[in-house]
This record gives sequence, structure tokens and C-alpha cells, in this order.
Amino acid sequence: MLTQFIPAVNPRAEIAARKAERARVSAQKVISWYRDPANQPTAPRIAIQYNNAKIRDTDTTAFLIFSLPAVMTCPGANTGCLSACYARRDERFPSVRKYRLANLAAARSRDFVPSMIAAIEAALYTKRGDLRRRFIGKKIVFRLHESGDFFSAAYMRDWFAIAREFPFIQFFTYTKSFNIYAACVAEKPANFTVRASLWEHATTAEEKALADRLGMPVYTVLKDTTGADYVCDCAGGCGACGCACAVAALAEIIAAIH
Repeated sequence: MLTQFIPAVNPRAEIAARKAERARVSAQKVISWYRDPANQPTAPRIAIQYNNAKIRDTDTTAFLIFSLPAVMTCPGANTGCLSACYARRDERFPSVRKYRLANLAAARSRDFVPSMIAAIEAALYTKRGDLRRRFIGKKIVFRLHESGDFFSAAYMRDWFAIAREFPFIQFFTYTKSFNIYAACVAEKPANFTVRASLWEHATTAEEKALADRLGMPVYTVLKDTTGADYVCDCAGGCGACGCACAVAALAEIIAAIH
């Protein structure tokens, strides 16, 4: 079943939520919320977003977004991304935590592939089978893991199978799960870009070497981008560059920490 997440806009609730987030002094406190049996979804529902604060439709491109809980689904997380994890900031909202946890439950289920295919079809088409107006005449880009990452090879293979069902959609994601990608790279479909996420001082030399051997396009985050060849204004949103990172042919993208 498809749901569209709309953030809360109540000012008092926003202030209270921000205070609660500041009270969580570590990611472990967020993870404990996810693992609490009282918060487990009784009926996992796949939640696909159309837009968010940074990823918004343009005149030429329309987006779909799928997210998982931050940190706890990121086996390759390092000190750099943990210290500046923008995705975890969103988890100050209970509604965000709930839909990300439901997505994780769905991703772990045996019927994830057919369920996800059905959810994408519901996002794309009306009940009459017509392409929804927002997608007509546009490139369709599916941003996988605005938060979260590939937590297993089986899960990555599931997404490759899903992408093969929609050859007209460009799927893309950033990952630090290099070892998982190494086990699955031969199965990656042509419409799926997996971009290595590198951090200036936190990504190890071994991880960088593995990404290079795998021929992965890269996305490097720097504190100081002075003199860099191609700096993407990621803080300005995907409309600023036409979502260049979704195209594997662009081998390297550099962005400032944001």
C-alpha cells in the first residue's frame, strides 16, 4: 500500500520535537526506539515519497524516494557520516521514525519484491492505468535510501530485481556498503546507479581501493571544496544540477558537507 509522507507543520510540535532530539545525545537512543517491541508495525506498509526538502520535481524530472532508518541499516557507516548525518535529524519526528521502520519491516519480508513493485505502480499510475500527470513527459528518477543503506546482499539483489521491472525509471543511490556491492555488482541492471559515498578523512584507503576496483562512480564529501573540479550544490537541492549524481557516466562528484 502506498502512503505519502507529509512532515508535521505544527510550530509547537516542531519546537517540542527539536528539544527531544537534542535530548538524544547519541544515535543509540534512536536505535533503541526502533528496536522497542512497542513501536514495531503490526502491518508493514511501504511508504514512497514524491518530494522532500531537497529532492523536488522540476520541469524535466520527477522523483520517487524510499528510505530506511538511519544508522541502524548502515553497516558501512563511519565517523564522518555519523557526525553529520542529516537523515537522523529527520528522525526527531515520530511520524518519520514510524514510516521508516515500516519500510524496514517490509524490506525484510519475503514478499518485498512484489510488494515494492505494486507500490511503485500505485505511485506511477491512476486506477484506470494512466500515467499520473506529474510524470508525463519527464525523466523519472527513483532516489533509494535518502536515509539508510544496503544492509545485506539479499536486500540489494531485491532492489536490482525491482529495477529490472521498470527500465524507464533511473534508480540511484549512494552507498558505503562496498563489500555487499562487490558480491552483487554483476547483477546490477543498466538503469541502476550505485555511487560510492566517500568521506574526506573517514573513508579508509582499503574502502576507496575497493570502490575503485569495482569501477564505482563516486561522491566525495569535503569540508573545503576550494579548487575541486566539479562541486555540486547538494545543499541547494537536486533541481540545481538536474540530479547529476543519478547518472553513472559522471564518474566523480564532489560536495561540501551539508
